[in-house]
Amino acid sequence: MSTGNVISVASNVTLNYNKLVAEKHLFYLGLGMEVNTSNNRSNGYRLTGFPDDRYSDPSFAIQYKEDTRASVASVTRAIGFFGNLNYIYDNRFFVDGSLRYDGSSQFGADNKYASFWSLGGDGIFITRALVRKLL
Repeated sequence: MSTGNVISVASNVTLNYNKLVAEKHLFYLGLGMEVNTSNNRSNGYRLTGFPDDRYSDPSFAIQYKEDTRASVASVTRAIGFFGNLNYIYDNRFFVDGSLRYDGSSQFGADNKYASFWSLGGDGIFITRALVRKLL
């Protein structure tokens, strides 16, 4: 027999901005934060002494089975801040960067915060005139 409940709450706020300059330069900025919390509680145990297999309701048991009672409770919390910056030139060349700073109760007591980042780029090097010529 086990019972339990889980309560989770999540919140996310973002702000986005983009700007086109001189018809060829597109800038994008995204900022945000999120907060999460989860509360988990459960109890479990085994029962013995049912008078018949037809009676499985816990109220028909005679006793708890020894050393089977268990109770678990956990609370986790996290907060994160993030930002993205993108630059696009003439819809052909792209540069992206992101940074995230997270704090979590699941990271451990000595290291509750961590940073994560990424960089990327891409380009379309074939010209439109060449594509038209090939097609």
